[in-house]
Amino acid sequence: MNGREKKRRPPRSGALAAALCAALALQLAACQGPALPEDPDVAVTNPDAAVYYLNPDPALDAQWQSLAAAYTQATGVPVRVVTPEEGAYEEALAAEMPRVEAPTLFSVSGGAEQSHWLDYGWDLTGSEILGLLSVPDLALEREEAVLALPYDLDAAGLLVNLGLLEQTGHGVTELESLSGLLAAAEDIAGRREELGFTAFASPVPGAPGEPGTACLLGSLALGLGDAAADGEEGSPGPSCLKVLWDLLAGSGVCPAGELGRRAPGDDLKEFAEGKAVFCLTGSWAYASLRQAMPEAGLAVLPLVTGVEGRDQFRCLGNARFWCLNRDADLNDLEATLDFLAWCVRSADGQAALAAMGLVLPYQNVPAPEDLFLSATLEDIAGGKAYILCQEDDAWAEGLYSALTAYSAGGSWDAAAAALE
Repeated sequence: MNGREKKRRPPRSGALAAALCAALALQLAACQGPALPEDPDVAVTNPDAAVYYLNPDPALDAQWQSLAAAYTQATGVPVRVVTPEEGAYEEALAAEMPRVEAPTLFSVSGGAEQSHWLDYGWDLTGSEILGLLSVPDLALEREEAVLALPYDLDAAGLLVNLGLLEQTGHGVTELESLSGLLAAAEDIAGRREELGFTAFASPVPGAPGEPGTACLLGSLALGLGDAAADGEEGSPGPSCLKVLWDLLAGSGVCPAGELGRRAPGDDLKEFAEGKAVFCLTGSWAYASLRQAMPEAGLAVLPLVTGVEGRDQFRCLGNARFWCLNRDADLNDLEATLDFLAWCVRSADGQAALAAMGLVLPYQNVPAPEDLFLSATLEDIAGGKAYILCQEDDAWAEGLYSALTAYSAGGSWDAAAAALE
């Protein structure tokens, strides 16, 4: 917390308050004005309160405007949604936060580059919406204060073509450890001529806004402090990143020395065409893959590390979080909390957010059909460790270049330096 005191509206004078109370009593007695719907999902807040949401996604502006209007009609509480142009959200947030009528609700990503905005976060401990979160570990905390709640998630993992895996004679349970995955991948790659396919789709860079292979592995290595993966008989081995990259590059469709010429999407094409049993990718690709191979049996496994005591991780990418502005008026904060609780609790709110393509990890929200998301949320709810993928395209591109240069015969030092 940054120690700033919360702003409050100045108290009304006693005479004015009495007059307002009297006027309200007369209105109630006369039953003047339209009655609000008796909807158990709607919480009617202070009529003086208002909600102001700075929305980060221009593609969803129309849907948010419609949702805001529906809530205002149901409750009488004004909900204002402002959507900056594409790429201008950070600049808009910096301009809006110092204003008197600043946003009561804004969005942050899970990446480190926006973590400073958590300094503005209102502590959500004890709030209704926090109690509705189905995976409490997904909330962003700082110094025991809950400062942000997830509303949109991507997930990544090891996608497995179960039909091809069965042809190899290996089973899913073998892949639950790094040693088992290494043995299976080496065997499959060694029999590629016989089988007609190999172990891994080529590790490729990510498309704009999507984590690529290097980003996922690099984020995992950063989360582990790039710990040494176990060697034979438990002795310290190479770094986690090096072991995993060597695994993917050494048993992939594309020869390791040619990876620098691969493009985003090449891995998905190889996997969909049945050239590989495994593909390290995420939910951003699931719909297109399922469309390309509708009959294939698929499974999504966690990333394995070979690091003792931290051997399996689920990976969340492009996670976005709601954050309330701690400097906003208290009435407006309470109204914003009510609005968010309605969004994730009510059937209308859930349907509207689902239509936006947002993934809500809250109670009684239908599980996503996406295998990456459903498996990841289930495992995290069960206590499995997870990482948030870094959202830094420049860093990911630099790491991928260093890794492919290493696979083409260069030094490992540049890849290791990218994690420092």
